Amino acid sequence: MTASMKENSGGKQPLNDNSGERGSVILMAVFIIFFAGALMITLEMMRLSDLEIISNQIEDMEAYYCAESGLEYNIWRIRAFPLFFPPRFNARYSNTFPQAACTSGAPVTTGWKYQVSMSTYKADTNANVRFYHYIDIISTGTTDAYTRRVRAQVRRIWSGFAINDYRYIQIRRWREL
Repeated sequence: MTASMKENSGGKQPLNDNSGERGSVILMAVFIIFFAGALMITLEMMRLSDLEIISNQIEDMEAYYCAESGLEYNIWRIRAFPLFFPPRFNARYSNTFPQAACTSGAPVTTGWKYQVSMSTYKADTNANVRFYHYIDIISTGTTDAYTRRVRAQVRRIWSGFAINDYRYIQIRRWREL
């Protein structure tokens, strides 16, 4: 009899009896692989969810900046063309301009647009020669999924004497709607 065998009531058995434990290592390895895979899938889903949230925030801000660019462009037009834009009469004036594309000068075209609505009114009704126009500008920027609106109130001196007075404007309020 060898050292690894012992006698037991009627037969010879190996000294280390682990015949009931065969395959348990494979079963544990399968469980570990399963749990590691489930953990990796969960982490990947969380990462993709965060990525979607961030891309939505970026597109929302792009809509805001698109609306803001419409506002800035129209304020520039008021300064650049003081005699023609907006009309210089004392009654209320309101106009909605056609949509324009939001571009950064790059050759890439997107579906992003802004639309500007403008109204003006005389602020000082008792003044005869020199008075102020208030110009309300509302710009709406749209991307594929989001729409944002920005409003500014601009005050412009209006007199019949010097053209330099027409170029002077003061931005009184600027806020998001």
